[in-house]
Amino acid sequence: NGEIKAWVGGPNIRYFQLDHVKKSTKRQVGSTMKPFVYAAAIDKGYSPCTPIAYVAPKFDGIDASWNPDGTDKWKEGDIVPMQEGLWFSDNRITANIISSLVTPQELVDFSKQLGIESELDPVPALCLGVSDISLYEMIGAYTCFANLGTYSKPFFIKKIEDKDGNVLARYSPDQREAISEKTAYVTTQMLKGVIDRGTAARIRR
Repeated sequence: NGEIKAWVGGPNIRYFQLDHVKKSTKRQVGSTMKPFVYAAAIDKGYSPCTPIAYVAPKFDGIDASWNPDGTDKWKEGDIVPMQEGLWFSDNRITANIISSLVTPQELVDFSKQLGIESELDPVPALCLGVSDISLYEMIGAYTCFANLGTYSKPFFIKKIEDKDGNVLARYSPDQREAISEKTAYVTTQMLKGVIDRGTAARIRR
C-alpha cells in the first residue's frame, strides 16, 4: 500500500550523512532495471519462453561493436528462453530484447507508467540500468509487480496530531492502475525464478 516501514539512507549518520533513499539522490540502478525490460516485452505480448538468440545485439545506426558481456551459461548462437535471461541477469540477452522486442523509447514509456519520474534517455544501454534513478522511485515502481499492476506511491506520514491529540491531517495510500494484471503476474513469476534457479539461488539455501 506504499506505507514505508523502514528508511535506511546510509550506514551511519554520524560519519555518512548522504541519504541514499530520498528522491533527490540518484544513481545508476544497474540490473534492477532489467525487470522493467522483461515486463515491457510481456506487455507487448511476448512470452517468458520467447526464444532469444545468444548473439551480439544489432541496432540500426549503432556501432556494431556494442556487445555487452553475458554469463558463461550459454555459448555463441544458443537459443535461450527469454525468462532465463532474467533469472541469470544476463546482459547480452537483455540487450537482445531491447534490440528486437522492445525499443528504447518503449522502455522509457513503460518505466514512466511504473512511476519513474527521473529523466531517461531512450538509448539501448538503458536496458542495463545506466540512467540515474532514486531508490524512492524504484521502490514505488516495484510495487506494481507486487500489487498485480497497481502502483503505490511510497509515503511515511499517516497523520499529524497536535499536543491534545487533535488530528490536523491524514494521509492515505496514493494508488493507481499502472500496468495490466497479467503483465505484473507473469513478471513476478519470472522474478521468482531469480531466487529459485538464478543469481539469487543462495537465498533458498
